[in-house]
Amino acid sequence: MPFKIIREDITSVHADALVNTTNSIMIGYSGVDYAIHHAAGKGLDEECSTKVPLEVGRAIATGAYDLDAKYIIHVIGPVYTGGDRGERELLEEAYTVALQKAAELDCKRTALPLISAGTYGFPKDQVMQIAVSAITAFLMENEMEVFLCVFDKTSYEISRKLFSAVESYIDDNYVYSRKRRRHEIRGDNAPFYSQALFDKDAEYKTEASYAFASPMPPEDIGELIKIKHKEDAGFRDTLFKYIDDSGMTDVECYKKANISKQTFSKIKGDKTYHPSKETVLCLIIALGLPLMDADRLLNVAGYTFTDYDLTDVIVKCFIELGNYDIFEINETLFQYDRGTLGV
Repeated sequence: MPFKIIREDITSVHADALVNTTNSIMIGYSGVDYAIHHAAGKGLDEECSTKVPLEVGRAIATGAYDLDAKYIIHVIGPVYTGGDRGERELLEEAYTVALQKAAELDCKRTALPLISAGTYGFPKDQVMQIAVSAITAFLMENEMEVFLCVFDKTSYEISRKLFSAVESYIDDNYVYSRKRRRHEIRGDNAPFYSQALFDKDAEYKTEASYAFASPMPPEDIGELIKIKHKEDAGFRDTLFKYIDDSGMTDVECYKKANISKQTFSKIKGDKTYHPSKETVLCLIIALGLPLMDADRLLNVAGYTFTDYDLTDVIVKCFIELGNYDIFEINETLFQYDRGTLGV
């Protein structure tokens, strides 16, 4: 870890290795293949001609020539012909063999394109998910910085079900908050009403009435004492109490959080280290914290969730949905033109 989805032409990325999706004769006819050959120059064409044919399931490394990299790693992506000929497995294999070759070459930073997107016909709602799944599986066993380059957002789609849920949540929270803020700035005398606010107030009053209807059970008082101790303990102590409670190892935690080993070591080794809000959000997702605990971990680090920040709203949406897949969160953030989580 970490793994980043970026909107970038892969030929302009600085990395140890750039992955190219090509054909058996390794000639850049179209798409990413053409762009890489064109940017690298004639030296790449000449070297490729000495290494053909490239077989499906293999990865071949060449020099990068005029590109800002050490190597170009060439793989063949599958053509989608309906999904019943092992296309998904072949696409996962293409990512895996490319990353394994990068690891063999001791690459610390590797950039990959969306393999088989576009002219190869892979369904848009599958291509990103397969790429993320394969890359994540590799990174759980290896230390490497990986960039997935998505030049055009139209080349993939997040699932319609997830998109609808996030869109509705944004409308009820982020959009509403911005409208209310504009109302306050304008200084309108009339009160600001919305059905969403009415519903939220009704829900809050119901919960509040219930909360104060009876004495707090002793076990809840005990939990509050524990929580207060966590808040007094500071960010590092609070974080590691949550990690201990989760049963995760440190390695499992920072990998699930999509943060670097170096960043995690700073948090662990320096009690005064102040993490970024992004890092705290990553750790909240890795630990699968419910919203109340997520708020507390943010608070002890000096931050808070706000409905005026679209990233905060999307992360809160996933927490309330019980979805702690950081890469699915990042796909959604990317879809909304927000920076993805990971350090």
